[in-house]
Amino acid sequence: IMKLLKLPLVVQREIFSCMDYEEVFHFSLCSKQSFYRIKSLQSVRFSNIKFVEFMFSQKQIDVTIMPKNGDRHLHFERIISVIPEESERRKFGQIEMLGNVMKVRRQTAKDKLVAVYDCKSQMESIRNAIYTHVCNLFGNDVEYRMLHDLIREDQSKPMYQNITISRIWVQNRTVRELDEHFSSLPKQKFINICMRNMKGRLKEDSKIYESEVVDVQDTERTIVIDVLCHFNGQQATLFTEYFDLSEILQLMNRWKSNQAYQNLMNLSLICEKPSFDLNVLTEQAGIKHTNSQVDPPYYKYEK
Repeated sequence: IMKLLKLPLVVQREIFSCMDYEEVFHFSLCSKQSFYRIKSLQSVRFSNIKFVEFMFSQKQIDVTIMPKNGDRHLHFERIISVIPEESERRKFGQIEMLGNVMKVRRQTAKDKLVAVYDCKSQMESIRNAIYTHVCNLFGNDVEYRMLHDLIREDQSKPMYQNITISRIWVQNRTVRELDEHFSSLPKQKFINICMRNMKGRLKEDSKIYESEVVDVQDTERTIVIDVLCHFNGQQATLFTEYFDLSEILQLMNRWKSNQAYQNLMNLSLICEKPSFDLNVLTEQAGIKHTNSQVDPPYYKYEK
């Protein structure tokens, strides 16, 4: 590494341009000097990153990127994947990030870094160090996304300021914790929540309502009606066991009277057990067919 860093900058830039993103990222972990050299010589290349996605689970940490010029045949490129190892049965090296020393070895079969840690506090410090290193390397102009599960009650909630798109699997927690999670983040462009066995209600000023797009899968109707009543964004897809006719009528009346949903462009309600007659809804809500000779309004949106 030191020999490489002693080469002329023109030569270093050419060498780095032949590396893929994963190789460049791993090189940035080697030392402070390698980090700053990569950051300075690869800034143009990093501006071509469309987004970075973090996947945090109980047993694994993954970071993947998608370049802007990727076509439909180009999938995410994983730059680091860390899984725990309970013992040092093989020879391990060390990586230091923000003062956190992480013992690692290369797992060739699965192309992952295997880290030695055996308690939650170490897991959190490694996760935080990786997140900070990634953001410092790629900068603030990149879009950051997070896919996270909160399955166990003792799992911590990662609260990171650069995340604008969140996908979360959550169960056996309180809705208050879900609210706290999003209250720590900036306004979200997109929120996807898959939840089960949750207790509580969303706050009236929940930041979930302010997201531009929400996709909620809540078969137990824990928060889906709160989102239906208070959502202030542009697009919502809500999946639950059933919707009452009164809930749909309330939504229609508030929308028609301009009392709510001023930003709403697309709403999809999906239920496992349809509980009312669509003809009854059409009649009670005053829904009428438009003139077939007049083109209806057309809205284009990204799913």
